[in-house]
Parts: sequence; structure tokens; C-alpha cells
Amino acid sequence: MPLFFMIAGMCLRMDTTGLKQFVLRKCKRLIVPYVVFGISALILYTIAVAFLYNQSSSALMTFATKRFFGFLYGTTCPVKLSESFTVCEAGMIWFLLALFISFVIVATLGKNVHGWIIITVLAILAVVLKWIGCPLLPFSLQVACIGALFVGVGMLLNKLLSKISDRLVCKVLLVLLGCCVYTLVVLCGFSQNIARIEFDSALVPVCSLVISAGVIGLSGFLKYVPCLCPLLSFIGRHTLIIYGIHHIYISGGLASIAYRCVKQFPSSRVALLVVELLFPFVIGLAWGFFAEKVYKVKRSVECTD
Repeated sequence: MPLFFMIAGMCLRMDTTGLKQFVLRKCKRLIVPYVVFGISALILYTIAVAFLYNQSSSALMTFATKRFFGFLYGTTCPVKLSESFTVCEAGMIWFLLALFISFVIVATLGKNVHGWIIITVLAILAVVLKWIGCPLLPFSLQVACIGALFVGVGMLLNKLLSKISDRLVCKVLLVLLGCCVYTLVVLCGFSQNIARIEFDSALVPVCSLVISAGVIGLSGFLKYVPCLCPLLSFIGRHTLIIYGIHHIYISGGLASIAYRCVKQFPSSRVALLVVELLFPFVIGLAWGFFAEKVYKVKRSVECTD
């Protein structure tokens, strides 16, 4: 997850028209998909539960209500608010909500050194709250505070890479550093889960930053493989669609239906893996192709007018 926050920081362009326009633009880009994909997955999952387990209408209503509240709460794992009530997870789209809040934090406070000190303090406070046993706050606020730091590192890394864009040795050293740190993390058995704010060591977030920087540096060598560039460019333009469809597949109950359909085959696990890989990818590409055609038709009509 640090890698995705850092890439978002590298691609971040602050709106010169002001904070309000920036927030509205990011809300349209992140919050609207969060609502669309989240509600779609909720509806499909309720239908899937009714289809697979033959639940009564009252049980389905209770189930759907709990899932809807989890969607509103917006965390990646169940949160126990009391002895009798536990909030369901929002699914993988929690990242959209956390990224939006991270952008707002960076746009509001990340204008000077003092602001970044405040962001650092907020990130440390988010980790401390988890360590002392406090439940995760709604809207992935704690993760967003940590993510804001990674977004800032991505912004700095973007400036660094622009200065060494023509220096092959520096890129190679960055990739090697990332590989070395990754090897160290694997040998030591370190792990982390930013979504749950779980770290085996205080050094793990730092290591993840270095490893992510190495991966980003490695991506700079993709230009030497021109046959991949068109495909990667197309996927990059439609990443959000593929991401959302993958969420609908996993959290919308389609994965359970797919398992029911393929478990009769001898190699059911292989078949399920193929379905899980191809479904969001093919649907996302089809949607992206359709969207591009609609956009071209719209542009041609506007030009004709």
C-alpha cells in the first residue's frame, strides 16, 4: 500500500484555483467511484447471499443493513464498537476513501515545513491510537494520516526522479537499494498491514518506502520494452475501473458464485484463479474500450456543432 500512496503523490497536481476546487475535483474522482462501486457490490452481495444460502427476507434485511453501515464507516476490517455491535468492513475500496482524505490533508497542511511536521505528528498519533487498543476511526482516518506521509514522499520522489531522469547509474542504484532492503525484510520475516495499522517493527514503514522507491525506479526501465507500453498505458488510463470491478467481483459475491461453478472441475483452484484474474481485467478493458468510443463520438459531435 505505501507504493500506491507514493504513486498517487507522484501524480498529484495541486489545483491552482484553490482548495475548494481541488477538493471537488478529487471528490468527483474518488468519492463518487467509492459510492458507485460500494453500493453496487452491496446490492450484488445481498442477491448472492439470497441465491446461495436461501435466507429469509428479515435476515437479508439485517445483513444488508450491517453491510451498508460498514460501507458508510469505511474501514478495511471489522471494527468492534461495542460488545453487541461490530461494523463490517467496507472492502478493498477503503483505499479510495483514505486516498481522498490524504489528498485533503496534504492540500491543507502540506504547503510548508510546519505543515508537514503536523502531518507527521498526525501519522504518529494514528499509530499510537491503534497500539493502545482504540478501534479504527471511521472513513479510514488513521490510515489516511499515514497515507498523507507516503503521498508527500511520492511528491519528493517525483522531483528527485525528474532530476536524475538522464542518469542511468542513479536509477540502477535506486533499484538495487530497493532490492537489498526487500531481501533484508524477507530474511528478517518483517510484515506490515497499513490498512489495519499493524507493523512488526518501527523500521518496517521506512523499509517499505525504500522498496516502493525501488519499484518506481524500476518502472523507468519499461520504456526499453516498447511492446508493453501501449498495454500498460491503456491499463493505466482505466485503473480505477478495473479496481472497482475487482471490488465488485470480490465483495459483491461473484467470487462465491464463481467458486460454486468451478468447484466441480478437477483443477478447480486453477480455474478459479483464471476467472479471478480475467474477470476484472476483461470487464475493465471492455469498459475502457466502450468509454473511449463514447468519448470519441462525443468529441466528433461537438466538433461538428
